[in-house]
Amino acid sequence: CQSVLARFPLEAGVAPHFDIMADRDAAELLEAARNEMLARAQTDPELAAALAEVTARIHELSFPDLITDLTFVRGRIAELRQRHGGIEGLIDATYAALEIDRATTPDSVVAQACADGAFDELALRRAVGALAQATGKTDQRTAERLVRWLEDPAARIDNFDPYLDIFLTKTDAAPRKQLCTKSAILAEPRLPEILAAEQARVMAVYERRNKAIVALATSALLRLASAIIDIYARGKAARGLLDYDDLILLTRSLIERPGVAAWVLFKLDGGLDHILIDEAQDTNPDQWRIVAGLAAEFFAGLGPGEDQGQGRTIFAVGEIGRASCRERV
Repeated sequence: CQSVLARFPLEAGVAPHFDIMADRDAAELLEAARNEMLARAQTDPELAAALAEVTARIHELSFPDLITDLTFVRGRIAELRQRHGGIEGLIDATYAALEIDRATTPDSVVAQACADGAFDELALRRAVGALAQATGKTDQRTAERLVRWLEDPAARIDNFDPYLDIFLTKTDAAPRKQLCTKSAILAEPRLPEILAAEQARVMAVYERRNKAIVALATSALLRLASAIIDIYARGKAARGLLDYDDLILLTRSLIERPGVAAWVLFKLDGGLDHILIDEAQDTNPDQWRIVAGLAAEFFAGLGPGEDQGQGRTIFAVGEIGRASCRERV
């Protein structure tokens, strides 16, 4: 990648005599970018909210490792941000992928689920009567928990998680298989149907709340990462440096850019006869896209019966099967 960029610096949009950043310098610059992001969060409301969201969900000792992990995928985040027109567009895409509105929050999901009219209260009260008449302690305990939730609308939101326990298992939040006994069903034949309907409803609420949590936390991480990426990029530009991720991403962009890629690949094509991929199991998707771009014209025009072994070749070495290598390339 370094060789390709040095050959086509103007097409790639880099300085003709760029330098490669040493690992130690990259680590120091990333640490400085992280510290500047944290300092900005003291005055930037959006960064402050994102930081609060993340730190509320992770132990303080794990926070530095999380930020380090984000920097390892900064190239992918930067590409996604560019594809969606900026950080706000990327956050919109995150919510869209989870099929929820950006205004939706975990609290709003629960509030809607607990509001009068959101559930069949009359049917649940019939269920309470049947469960209370049953001889089993489990049925009676379920009746007590249902009554507690139904009778105090103001406390429904705070008691929603205990209410979920009636219908979902605590270990994996799977639907409980048995919600009542035969003794309770004798008092109300429709009891299984009533409880199954409410179980399906709260399961949907639980999943929707989880989507809102994932969207909120992911958006917060993306916002923090975006700030670090921008600060880090400015630091590199001021020094006229590229890191190894830059080499890969800029080369991939170069050979895929409309109006430029065809000419670059044509110039490269004359000097390429063989592509060797070593440690193929560690080759990331961006690197495979570079391989695919370079090899796009290797076998162009060859028919099914023509010998491809005497000309250009691709050879992958690594701990994956030949079929997997061929499919990726």
